[in-house]
Order: sequence, then C-alpha cells, then structure tokens
Amino acid sequence: MAIIGITMKSFPLLLITIYLALGVVANGEPMGKAYPNGWEPIDPDDSVLLEIARFALTEHNNEDKDRLVLSSVVSGEFQLADSGFNYRVIIAASNGGVIGKYMAVVWEQSKGWDGSAELVSFQPIQA
Repeated sequence: MAIIGITMKSFPLLLITIYLALGVVANGEPMGKAYPNGWEPIDPDDSVLLEIARFALTEHNNEDKDRLVLSSVVSGEFQLADSGFNYRVIIAASNGGVIGKYMAVVWEQSKGWDGSAELVSFQPIQA
C-alpha cells in the first residue's frame, strides 16, 4: 500500500535523504565535510591558539637567540596527529619595531600523556 506515493521499497531511501538533509541544515554544511589534509581552522582569538603562538615564539627566540615579540595571531588551524595535535599558526611579530609574519607548526601531546609540546618549524612568510 502506498501512502502519498511512498512504498515500502522507497521508504528507507526517503529516510536516508531526510537524514542527510537534516545534517546539512543543522551544520550549514554537508555532513562529514573533510578539510584539506585534515587541517581544521581555529578562531584566531581562541585562547589555546594564543598559548600555542606564545610557545612557538618563546621556543624560536631561545633556539635562534632572536627577540621576536608577539603582535597578534593572524590565523590558525589544527589536525589530529600521533598522540596529540599539530597546530599551524600564522603570527604577526615585531623585531626591533619591524612587524613581520611567521608560520609556526607546533606538535602538542595529548593532555592524557604529559602535555608536552614541540616546535616543529618556524619560518618567515613573504608578504
């Protein structure tokens, strides 16, 4: 028996279509959207990203005997990594009054372990 043109054979397909449509409506984007290379954006004002940026600058200054001072966090993103997270952050920092942009990659071990972090890379970005 068909109710409004729906048969028992087409009912599961209808349910799947509704489920997928609700996922798009609820999130504003398709369900299961994958970000390139697994990197997901983070709000530049996020306190965790600010902590990562400060850590990256401190480590860089210690390693290279530099004196960069954080001006702002421009952007950031993260991805799941072995036993933790990779963070990629774009930093505006001053050195003797001259502001430049830098990209830092920091690996942070999950808090369940010892919560350690490591500066993977730090490099200037050409404007």
